[in-house]
Amino acid sequence: MRAASAYLASLLLFVCLAVAGCDAPPEEAATNGEPPPTAAEPPTSAPPPSEPPPAASIEPPEASPRASRSFFGPHTFPPAGFAAYGIVAFPARAMQETRERYRTVCRAYIAALPSPGELSVPPQAQMVTVWPVETDALAADLMRRRPPEEACNDAVDGYHLPTALGAINQAAQRHRLSGDGPFLLAWAPPSAQGEPDAPVLVADLSHAVTSEDFVDRFRRWRSDIETQPELWRNGWSVEGLRLVVRAWADRYGPTVLRFWES
Repeated sequence: MRAASAYLASLLLFVCLAVAGCDAPPEEAATNGEPPPTAAEPPTSAPPPSEPPPAASIEPPEASPRASRSFFGPHTFPPAGFAAYGIVAFPARAMQETRERYRTVCRAYIAALPSPGELSVPPQAQMVTVWPVETDALAADLMRRRPPEEACNDAVDGYHLPTALGAINQAAQRHRLSGDGPFLLAWAPPSAQGEPDAPVLVADLSHAVTSEDFVDRFRRWRSDIETQPELWRNGWSVEGLRLVVRAWADRYGPTVLRFWES
């Protein structure tokens, strides 16, 4: 009788499942009667990536300062667009007995200093040393001469004395300049020339004699410009120039390089 009842219950369950979709009775846990493990929760979504920090602004590297040289006509003084400016100033025009000395100075000037166009930095990063000539057209022609030293005959014959004397007279407002020159006179910035009491740097090359003497001084001028731009790039550095003056005095004598302050 008990077996028949079990058989009848199984049959009813089968019919229920097949016809009515009844829920099956809960299965016992497979292990010692414990409830079955719950399904693992789906993984939470990863947090959105954080935005990258803004890129730091990078300033372009400042151009390396350089020394240059140029022929300029009388209408371009002081030259605009340069960080500082110097001039090769003779106190007189060349005469027959001095013409070769002037040519020697010119050749040394060209040998030691590159033209602005030969440099990879803009004029704003250059201290230009100028040889003044009588006309702008002559200046442009001299800058095109190849080889450059062939320009020296015309550069000497066409030297513009009034420009040189104007620079000498301004420098001499503080101290008298004596000697045959040439004098290297420099202002920083160029617009300072003409201002009352503007500081000026003065190199007296009167005692140089040979081509080697002049080349040596122009090279030293170039080296101090390029290796110590803090001396001139934002106007003169008085303390720094005092050390340079002392170094020139040790090498060439006590009166060759002077800095006359305001």
